[in-house]
Amino acid sequence: MHLDDKNISITKKSSQETSQRTTQLNLLETCLSGMIMGFIAYSFSFSIVPLVYTINALIFGRNSLITILTTACAQLTAGYLHTHSSRTGMAISTKIFHGFYISKPEMRNRRQQNETSIQCLQRFFVRHPLNAFVLNFMWQTFTIFYIIQTELFLAYSESIKSKEDNEQYLLLVQCFTRYIAGCLSGMSTAIINHLWQRHLALKTESQAVFNRDREKLKLKKNDRRKLLSPCSMENWIKVFAMLIGALFIIASNIPNPTEFHLFSLRKRRIITDILVINGGWLFFRDAAMLLFKKQEKISSIPLNTDQSIFPIKETRIGEDEKSTMLTTNI
Repeated sequence: MHLDDKNISITKKSSQETSQRTTQLNLLETCLSGMIMGFIAYSFSFSIVPLVYTINALIFGRNSLITILTTACAQLTAGYLHTHSSRTGMAISTKIFHGFYISKPEMRNRRQQNETSIQCLQRFFVRHPLNAFVLNFMWQTFTIFYIIQTELFLAYSESIKSKEDNEQYLLLVQCFTRYIAGCLSGMSTAIINHLWQRHLALKTESQAVFNRDREKLKLKKNDRRKLLSPCSMENWIKVFAMLIGALFIIASNIPNPTEFHLFSLRKRRIITDILVINGGWLFFRDAAMLLFKKQEKISSIPLNTDQSIFPIKETRIGEDEKSTMLTTNI
């Protein structure tokens, strides 16, 4: 009887070790999973900005009122679409890699049940300052790549002798290089985020989980309606996070008392690049999510996670994904 118990114990231990090896992602898989999520999140949200600008500039001209206003509106629309595109990227990554690292409720920018506004702000920004720092400053990859793209493009355009004859060509080059810069930014941000969640999940006291339940992330028809619904507070928070950048696009291209339109092209472009994230996405977005979104109800049904790695039962994922991609922050 004692021998049988020993064999059962060894079998259980071996099974747990095998499960642990097969249910967590290594560093390369974590990075690849983040890259896929970031690429999809950017391609189905913020990529519409250079696309809308290029199409309208080719038809109406770069300085036309239609081009300026539609570009500003496209930036706001990109913020509105970000949650849906991020969730789509997460679902596809989960399908390919059979799981995705997701933070626990106490690490998320969501107000928990029976939590006051002050308490949720203290929890996210004060009790876990490093988590708040990483989840906000990882978006600066957009600032870096956009400024690099701006400098390279302006240097290239200045090297062309006849700009008027090559205006359409330069618009296409601008669109393509902006999209590449955006993709690199989105993928870099998502990689940093996923590596950070993996770090939290593998801590002795885990603060994230490896979710393997694809049903939680599949975007069925009803899920898409909720994510794209005008009633979704998260969508409007992200729209307002992009508002300052959109207003600067208008103010820097149309004559007005601010005189932003008198700035040099390089200066206007650099300020626009900086405002993409620093105009409202940095910290303001998380604070708004904590203050204005409804409290999340906690379910007793745990996530489908490997209990040998994460022995504590987890709560369900909220209606919206963990808003750390960009943000589905262009």
